[in-house]
Amino acid sequence: MVQFDGYCPECLLHGEQVLMQLNNDGYLECPQSRLQIVLQGNSAGILRWRGNGQVQPAITAFESPVLLTETMKLETEEAVPDETFVLQDSWALEWYLHEVYDHYKAYKRHQFNAKDPVFERQRQLLSDITPAQWQQLFEGYLHFCNTGITINVLHHPVFKKWHQLLLSYGVVFEFNWHAWHRGWVNLRNPKFSFYRSSLLELSMYLSAIILSEPFDEGSIEFYYNNKTIERIIIAMEQRTGVQVLTLD
Repeated sequence: MVQFDGYCPECLLHGEQVLMQLNNDGYLECPQSRLQIVLQGNSAGILRWRGNGQVQPAITAFESPVLLTETMKLETEEAVPDETFVLQDSWALEWYLHEVYDHYKAYKRHQFNAKDPVFERQRQLLSDITPAQWQQLFEGYLHFCNTGITINVLHHPVFKKWHQLLLSYGVVFEFNWHAWHRGWVNLRNPKFSFYRSSLLELSMYLSAIILSEPFDEGSIEFYYNNKTIERIIIAMEQRTGVQVLTLD
């Protein structure tokens, strides 16, 4: 797990040691990268927007490093370390840094908005998909499962065909999936029951997995092998009334 000892974690990725400094908002800020960190208990959370460079003298390095985490994606504020998302390694840290916006206004513009009109449009689109099309989608997934492939999933022709069906029928759609905190908590919970989810939510889960792949390489393969995608598809069958899959 990545630990925070007072030095900017982003600078450390590039081989530089830069001590964080206290800024006017009460956060620790790196004078070089402007990365901000909030401390609470034994955790240090990286904020999702950078500071403005107005900092006080540097703090000293910590005698006892603390865990480095993401921060809570709350609607009203984001100033609490999220101990459910401890950054496990430098790769996870680097990926998370892609979610850090250059300033607060940019961060607010990209927040998840459950009232975004895109969700009503998606709900209507899903209702227009015919039973025959749903059957084709479910059979395509079952066909891929029957190949027994567990590595290089994205490059397999059967998966590519199923992936294209998802896109052509609109089951996978663009929204602020990266800011959908509740959705990612559920996806990362192996005990979460997708059966309680609406068809729209199931489409959102699948979209988040598929669309995150370019930024989180291996995302699709991970959620395929741990059967998260399978659980989503089976829940979709229940919602649509189209039964195809008989999976373990």
